[in-house]
Amino acid sequence: MVKKIVKGKGAAKKKAPKKKVAKKAAAKKAPKKKVAKKTTAKKAPAGKSPSKSGEKLMPGGRIPTTPEIETSDSLDDWTNTEKVILARRSVRAYQKKQVPEQLIRRIIECGRFAPSAGNFQPWRFAVVRDPKMIAEMDADGQKAISVLAKVIDDENHPWRRYHTKLLQLLRTNTFNPAPMAMAKGCAEGDFELFWGAPTVILLFKDKRGIGSPDVDLGICGQNMMIAAHSMGLGTCWIGVVSALQLFPKWRKLFNIRYPWYLEQGIIVGYPIGEPNGFAHREIQHVDWFDEDGYRVVS
Repeated sequence: MVKKIVKGKGAAKKKAPKKKVAKKAAAKKAPKKKVAKKTTAKKAPAGKSPSKSGEKLMPGGRIPTTPEIETSDSLDDWTNTEKVILARRSVRAYQKKQVPEQLIRRIIECGRFAPSAGNFQPWRFAVVRDPKMIAEMDADGQKAISVLAKVIDDENHPWRRYHTKLLQLLRTNTFNPAPMAMAKGCAEGDFELFWGAPTVILLFKDKRGIGSPDVDLGICGQNMMIAAHSMGLGTCWIGVVSALQLFPKWRKLFNIRYPWYLEQGIIVGYPIGEPNGFAHREIQHVDWFDEDGYRVVS
């Protein structure tokens, strides 16, 4: 009987390893189940909305795939208005030929008809076509930009690095690194402030405007640039023109005092060569909600 009991214990001991092996085998099979779950999560029914596929998806959750929208690289498929908008490019090289006054008047009229909050129209304009005056404005603008470039010059003066970061934090839009790089080039005389354009249109903002006068002024300027492009003219935004109001002579000449602020400038002229044309832009995804549910369109 003693021998049988010992054999029984021995037999039990021998069977134990088999159970351990079984557990290891089960553990090895576990990752396959996880992979299967991930695979099913990625396979969303292409081209179907959440309601059709039986899934209720909301923004921030799993995004369903959508079929590509038909697009064309040819402008022949677009309306005349779309062609003007899509083919317009910012121009920075101009002929010396002056733009007829009547065309400038029509451009300003298109800006004047832009929509604004409460139809407040928080803008007024000034047109500069005198080459000597434009050259003087260019020189003063470069002086102001040169001082600004020195203030944020953290390459040659490392101790200004924290000062520059503080300015960029307080005035994120003004001291954004992208325009500041161009400002440094202008301060060093690499190019002119107005790019040799024969006409400069100054846009003044009324700070008392309803809602967001900055947005209203942007819509106004866009109307003017699209109109100019439809006439075969080139245009470009000149945001750093606001630096001119740092000089008393320009504040007096343009009557810049509250509530008016020199916000933007638009240069106008006949472009050199053919800079305009259809260009590809980065695709932006659009959240789309309709009766079929939610999807993402690109």
